Amino acid sequence: MARRVGGRAAKRAGKTQHEAASVKAVRGGQYKPLSDADVSKIHDAALEILETVGMAGATDEVRALAVESGCIASAGGRLQFPRSWIDDLIAAMPKQITLCGRTEALDVQLGVGQTHFATGGMAVQMVDLDTGDYRASTLKDLYDCARVVNALENIQVFNRTCVPSDISNPREFDLAIAYACVAGTTKPLGIGFSHPAHVGECREMFDVILGGDGRFADRPFATCNTCAVVPPLTYGEENTVVALCKRRGWASLSKWSMRPRQAPPPRPPWRGPWPKPWPRHWLEWLWYNWPRRAPR
Repeated sequence: MARRVGGRAAKRAGKTQHEAASVKAVRGGQYKPLSDADVSKIHDAALEILETVGMAGATDEVRALAVESGCIASAGGRLQFPRSWIDDLIAAMPKQITLCGRTEALDVQLGVGQTHFATGGMAVQMVDLDTGDYRASTLKDLYDCARVVNALENIQVFNRTCVPSDISNPREFDLAIAYACVAGTTKPLGIGFSHPAHVGECREMFDVILGGDGRFADRPFATCNTCAVVPPLTYGEENTVVALCKRRGWASLSKWSMRPRQAPPPRPPWRGPWPKPWPRHWLEWLWYNWPRRAPR
C-alpha cells in the first residue's frame, strides 16, 4: 500500500508559517545607462566571440546536443555558436515566463517592462544583532532571512542569501539550504546545488512538502540558479550537469534513501536526541519537526 505523505506537513505549515505578503510588479525600463547603439555594439561583440572563439570544456552530452541543433565542434574541442543559430534561439524564447510560488497568488510573471524585486548573493558572514559584530552565517540565518522576505511587501522572490557555515557535508549543505528556504517562505525560490546527485533528492522533498509524488512538477515553486560557465569561456562540469538536470525537469539522478544503519545529520542541541528508530526518509521527518524559532 502506498504511503500517504504531505498531510501532516501541510497542517504543520499552515500553523507555523505566516501568510506571505505580495506586491504587484512595477513598470520598468526608464533607467537606461547605455544608448541603444551601445547595447548593439556589446551584443554584436558577444555574438562574434561565441561564433569565432566559442566555449571549451563541454561535456559529451552538451557537445552532442549542441552539434545536433546546429553548433560547430572545432578541431580544438571548442563549441562554436553561429550567429544565426543564436538569433533563432533568442527569437524562439518565450516572451513571458512564470515563477511559481507555493500558491497561485504569489506567482511572478516575468516579461518585458515588468520589474520585480528579489534577494540574492551567498554571504558568508552576518552582522550579529546583539553584539554588532560580524560572525559566520548559519542555517538559521538563512531561514530567518526567508521569513523576513515572506513578510516584506516589496520583495517578491527569495533567492538564497547566505551560506550555512555550520554544515560541511556537501549533500546536507544543498538539501538543508533548500529546506530552510521553503520552510521560511511560500514565495518563489531560487536555490542551487553543489552536486547533480542532490537535485533528485530535493525534488522528492518538494513533492513531500506539496503532498505527493509529481506535485512539484505541477507547481515548481523553486528555480535552480546555476552558472555553467567559468572564465575564460569554459563550461564548469558539475554545474553543467546540474543545468542538464533542470533541462530534464528536475529528474531524479539518485534514488538514495537513508538506511537505519547510517548516521543521521547533526541535530541542533536544543532539539534533543534524534528519534529512534531513524526514519527512512529524514527529509520528511525534518519537515514535521523543523524548529520554527530556535532559542537565542
